[in-house]
Amino acid sequence: MNNKAFSLVREKAFFIFTDMQETTKAIVLKTIKYGDSSLIVKLYTASSGLKSYRKTFVDNTCDTKAVQNYYDWVKKMSSNDLTIVGFRPPSTLAMEHLEDSLSGFNYSSFIEGFENNGGVWLEFSRSDYVSYDGSHLHYESANKFSKNLGLKIEKYLK
Repeated sequence: MNNKAFSLVREKAFFIFTDMQETTKAIVLKTIKYGDSSLIVKLYTASSGLKSYRKTFVDNTCDTKAVQNYYDWVKKMSSNDLTIVGFRPPSTLAMEHLEDSLSGFNYSSFIEGFENNGGVWLEFSRSDYVSYDGSHLHYESANKFSKNLGLKIEKYLK
């Protein structure tokens, strides 16, 4: 591996790696010096995170009865002058596709049912936030999201 084929750039909590085939953000787990000008690097990338997360959905799909029970609860709480707020935590598009395709959960249908039963759905743009592993928000984005969530919820406080 020579310096032309491999470059490493520090960018906040991420490192950007380019190896002539792919550019990706990664967390460096381990480095070993190899020769005078090379490194062997163990990385945790977004695709690593998605691969490990995929295992979560094995035999763990959406339960339509549980969804209906939740709608009933939202309707009951809403009829008691309580505001029930729902949102999908921002993540990457790849993670959303993974969750949706493996879980059998239909977010569009869920949001419609949630709102039809008195819930208030909050939307957040995934492009406003950065994930460090393809699933979880980087701490700066998590702080930003918490603030934005609080501001949106504040509008519904009586």
